[in-house]
Amino acid sequence: MFAPHLDRWSLISDGEPIITHSSRLLPVLWQEKPAMLKVAADVD
Repeated sequence: MFAPHLDRWSLISDGEPIITHSSRLLPVLWQEKPAMLKVAADVD
């Protein structure tokens, strides 16, 4: 799920995913700085 986004923005995974009812979040490093990748979940 995260791989295409990690590749697109040159992110490095930096922790375990966090799952919520509306999103999937992944701690990452971007240009050696901590950041968070958020991908919206399909909510019906």
